[in-house]
Amino acid sequence: MIIQLILDSEAQENLLDLGIDWDDGPDGTIVSRHHLEENEEVLVESLSPDELCEFFGVDSEFLINLEVGPVATPYRCGHRAA
Repeated sequence: MIIQLILDSEAQENLLDLGIDWDDGPDGTIVSRHHLEENEEVLVESLSPDELCEFFGVDSEFLINLEVGPVATPYRCGHRAA
């Protein structure tokens, strides 16, 4: 299962600090993808979107939307946290 955090562009510095990669999303947002192992999938049902965001270490104040699915929505222009 893939969790996609759709984040405000101001989250970029937070992601860099955490060493998390991201892609450019729609309308100036950024997208951070996280793969959940089968035993972690229960988190989707038991945590709120803000709590899931914090679970991955990302400050929830940047969260715009959260997408859950078996595959990731493709976005272009990936960025690697250096």
